[in-house]
Amino acid sequence: VFIGIEEGIDGLVHVSDFSWAHKAKHPSEVYTKGQEVDAVVLNIDQENERFSLGVKQLEDDPYQKIMKGFAPGSHVKGKVSAVENHGVSIDLGEEVQGFLPNKELDGESPAIGDELEAQVTNVDDKEHRVVLSIRAYHKSTEKQALEDFRAKQGDSTATLSDVLSKN
Repeated sequence: VFIGIEEGIDGLVHVSDFSWAHKAKHPSEVYTKGQEVDAVVLNIDQENERFSLGVKQLEDDPYQKIMKGFAPGSHVKGKVSAVENHGVSIDLGEEVQGFLPNKELDGESPAIGDELEAQVTNVDDKEHRVVLSIRAYHKSTEKQALEDFRAKQGDSTATLSDVLSKN
């Protein structure tokens, strides 16, 4: 979108600088000709007499706050939003997409709309995506179940000497 700053001076807002959350494919999805728009100057190219402007930069990136709840190792639940050749996209809420690579499905064959539980393995700040693993989730829950079982058992170890001395 070109924004008139003053007579004869225009600035360009690239589609990627419209919004933190909404990924528009074309400027007409968001703006109409003649609409007033607030923007910040991102770059001044004096040689080519151009201004790069941004609209999303008027606000803090909400993704940074949201992503604190998706630390690697944490468990999440979400709905399958797309099944692709290389993996599954999962809607984790708050406009955060999770990606579950095929190799991390652990034998599952999810369909769109299925609810899945997985473990966060990586956070991609640039793409605002969370990489997930059902395989890691299963290992983690099994390990926790074993630790819980051992904690309930208490110190129930005995040596051969302990057993023989009772007879």
